[in-house]
Amino acid sequence: MLGLNYFSFADLWSPLFLAAMLLLTAGYFIVIGTLSARFPGSVPLPLRKRILFVLGVAALYLAQGGPVSLLGHMMFSFHMVSMALSYLVAVPLIMLGIPDWVWRAALKVNPLRRLSFLAHPVVAALLFNGLFSLYHIPAVHDYVMLHFTVHRVYYAVLFVTSALMWWTLINPLPERRMATGLGKIGYIFLNMVLLTPACGLIIFADRPLYATYSDPNTWARAMGYCVSGDPAALLQSFGGPSFFGWLSPKVDQQVGGIAMKFIQEFIFASMLGFVFYQWYKKENGQDDSKESTPASNLEGGSLTRA
Repeated sequence: MLGLNYFSFADLWSPLFLAAMLLLTAGYFIVIGTLSARFPGSVPLPLRKRILFVLGVAALYLAQGGPVSLLGHMMFSFHMVSMALSYLVAVPLIMLGIPDWVWRAALKVNPLRRLSFLAHPVVAALLFNGLFSLYHIPAVHDYVMLHFTVHRVYYAVLFVTSALMWWTLINPLPERRMATGLGKIGYIFLNMVLLTPACGLIIFADRPLYATYSDPNTWARAMGYCVSGDPAALLQSFGGPSFFGWLSPKVDQQVGGIAMKFIQEFIFASMLGFVFYQWYKKENGQDDSKESTPASNLEGGSLTRA
């Protein structure tokens, strides 16, 4: 299916990355199990949180190490699905699966405390959406795809900035939760708006923008970093990315932009409904004197107290 039968097991499933994800998961269960007594305030973790963490790691592996990753090198639409899975699905699931007592211990590490300003809602939103949009400028995207080290570093930075962006919405620490319900709603709209220009550029472009998905020679060089064998042999065997796609490069590009925007809108709309529901309950069933967290505006929602 989709030409995947032409590639080896290692090309499809990235055993080294799979091993890394399994080690990460094993480390997580050791921390919440055997080592949990070393964390102040640790309590048994609900099954729900464990499931969320495992689902997040599975989504990250599927996007960056499984068949979706390989398909993302052949079709732009799958590339955007991989990006959405990595930064809009995997990151919040992993964060939700980490217990609050681990977060408290992690945030006491001095370098993290010094960089806490990066989690300011506006800064975090601009960082992630700005880097995501910059990456999809055609010249930048093709350069990153053709330079393996830059590619890995850029993706790691996107992962970190995605976590910073999500912090305001899923911060599990009541003593550090400074954004109000109204502030979170505004923050969600801010993120939805910031990603729109990049998606619009991709969707409404009148020609294919990315050489990685339209030029056979550039495609073969990029593929050389994710599959075994000589890129020249790939080019000779398949002729280019069009061998694997049933859509023209322009239509595939448009589908990718639409898919990314749709997934983002769905996820943030769901979060918007949840935040609004929680805010509505709080406003109608609890007066200010009973609130357990300080009321503030959006500008206070960082990793540390002001």
